[in-house]
Amino acid sequence: MIAKLAWRNVWRNKVRSLVVIIATTLGISGALFIAALISGMMDKWVQNQIETELSDIQIHQEDFVIEEDQKFFFEKEDLERQLTAFANEIKEKAYRIKAEGLAMSAHNTYQVILLGVDPDQEPKVTNISNYIREGAYFKEPGRIKQILISQKLADELKVRMNSKVVINLSDIEGEIVGEAFKVVGIFKTSSGIFDESHVFVKNDEFAKVLKMKPGQYHELAIRTGEEVEVEAFQTELQQGLDADLMAESWIQMSPALKMTEGYMDTFNWILLSVVLTALIFGIINTMLMVVLERTREIGMLRSLGLNDRKVGLMFILETIYLSITGAIVGNILSFFLINYFGNKGIHFESWEEGFEAYGLQAVIYPILELNFYVLVTLLVFFTGLLASYFPVRKAIRLDISTAIRN
Repeated sequence: MIAKLAWRNVWRNKVRSLVVIIATTLGISGALFIAALISGMMDKWVQNQIETELSDIQIHQEDFVIEEDQKFFFEKEDLERQLTAFANEIKEKAYRIKAEGLAMSAHNTYQVILLGVDPDQEPKVTNISNYIREGAYFKEPGRIKQILISQKLADELKVRMNSKVVINLSDIEGEIVGEAFKVVGIFKTSSGIFDESHVFVKNDEFAKVLKMKPGQYHELAIRTGEEVEVEAFQTELQQGLDADLMAESWIQMSPALKMTEGYMDTFNWILLSVVLTALIFGIINTMLMVVLERTREIGMLRSLGLNDRKVGLMFILETIYLSITGAIVGNILSFFLINYFGNKGIHFESWEEGFEAYGLQAVIYPILELNFYVLVTLLVFFTGLLASYFPVRKAIRLDISTAIRN
């Protein structure tokens, strides 16, 4: 009876109730959509870093991680033997040769990180081959060694396709060597920071420049299956490797990624808290007005035997009905918006350069886990419960005789 009476009371003043419900709907749907936008942006950022540069796990010689010196390499044959026990967890892998050097043209000099890759295996662990704007992802062997550079670096060095770029660096013996490479491909990823510092060469050609023997590498990039928990597998893998080798997950290689992802989750909850706080004050104000308008009615109900508990319950239910109705409609609205733009994407082409400076894509696909909707609904429920305190307190403290006379 009380529940039915409370629901009818909500719609006694349709305009006021609709205003509260619409305000709740817009607040909840807006907060959820912004949360989905941020989640989609961060998820794509992390995925881009993994697919473009980091992969799920990397293995290095331990001293190479500390000193980043080319002389600290491992033998492929030895590592393959140790990885035999993890064949089920490892989906794809690619060996690399890695070194820092100077890229020079007739116009400019730039410090870069050179990655010697296998053109057949590397596309299985990273997606650089998908970002080629000009040329090709390496060609058939020619007289001159081949290099892939980014559009950003090409602009800095003022080179183009088929131009020569001279690379100066130290070999494994510590001697300075220089080698000319021909630009056979120009790529452009969503990360300007990555583009300006990374170039790609073929590992067999790069090994000769560094005086490394076949089968010697600095890095192994690993992609795991979707069902594999990366951090747990990294711990297991490390225990199965020789003491001089180090396996690192993408979280260990780039803790800033995980930390920033955590910051964005915190921001989403802060945003939702602000919306819920505003919702509390809006509902309190509305329900206090309801109590004042129905002072005589409350007095009559109490004089007829409706005790304080039932009067309080009636206003609590009215408050919860208002907030939950708005929350449900807001959830439904945001669900359809997020799914629509999650498939279509939201384009920020005019801000593309700024996005790329932070390694972000200019097209964002909002995503939000279903449990977030449930949590928001529960929070709105408790928000309504909290907001009902002052109206209920006001209603049950009314003096019956005074309330009837007024």
